Amino acid sequence: MCPLAKGKSCLKGFDDVQARWWIRTEPVKNPVRVCFWFNAFASPFVPLGEIGAQALRAKDNPQEDHDFCHRYLAIPYRDERAAREEDFILALCDERPPGVIPSESMALTVGVDVQLTVIYYAIRAWAAGPDEESWLIRAGMVQSFAGLAQVMFNAVYQDSHGEQRLLDYALIDSGYRKKEVLAFCWEHAPFRPSMGWEKLRSLVRLAKADDKYPGLLRHDVHTTAFKDALDRKLKIPAADPGAFHLHSNRDDNGHELLLVDYAKQLCSEAPDERGLWRQVNNRPNHYLDCEVLNLVCAHMLELRSMDSNPDPAPPITKPTPERSARW
Repeated sequence: MCPLAKGKSCLKGFDDVQARWWIRTEPVKNPVRVCFWFNAFASPFVPLGEIGAQALRAKDNPQEDHDFCHRYLAIPYRDERAAREEDFILALCDERPPGVIPSESMALTVGVDVQLTVIYYAIRAWAAGPDEESWLIRAGMVQSFAGLAQVMFNAVYQDSHGEQRLLDYALIDSGYRKKEVLAFCWEHAPFRPSMGWEKLRSLVRLAKADDKYPGLLRHDVHTTAFKDALDRKLKIPAADPGAFHLHSNRDDNGHELLLVDYAKQLCSEAPDERGLWRQVNNRPNHYLDCEVLNLVCAHMLELRSMDSNPDPAPPITKPTPERSARW
């Protein structure tokens, strides 16, 4: 406390030599504590170079951006980038309920991400052609491989004309619970094990999964390349060819909640300065991995090289035999 202030501002009379030093005095009854905060630009103790360096670090890093807003700019932090990304993902929703397959699709694929306690899956339908347009059919999680088999093989997936569709290609990440994954793939075609690699000479490399399961091939996947491809897919507007469509986000009661967690997980990674994809603040990324595997399935089916509007085959007519005359 400043003894020369006498209950007033210490700025008055500050030119006095004695006023430049704080000394111990008797405690004041009912003291008033005033707190304030200001940004680093007004502080003589924070160099401008430090502020600029923090601003550059915050450009592509939400955690650094959080610190920059609080510690340097003295403003509340709001992660607007994440909100815009999730809204952008949900803008790809159409009016289809979950489980309905568009009639123009040609193939049905599944990507599965296995964790220690739960299993995530995403089922997607694909159209043929260079644009590789696709539609999310169903996404969710189960707690066991028995539950996964029930979702994949006991549920009926039909297109808008009532025609039933079967799975064409399916991949399961074998990073966790490898023995269970291999046993499931061996017993349930068309499932195949997969393993992700940040760097690989080819997009997909086939390797023997295990001597116990002859003929079962593990798909080694160039995850960086396919995550780049997924990033490009998600930027295509829903009305344009090649869009990455989602089913409706509304449940039977009209509540918008079905794909909220799905959209958040598709925004869970961002490329670093080397172009490698990294999780942002340890966000869950399981549905992202599922959709990456769906892209791999479409690549293995070579849907890009198929004709999206094949011409109908001409009818086969048998030549009419000439009747020979009798004499």
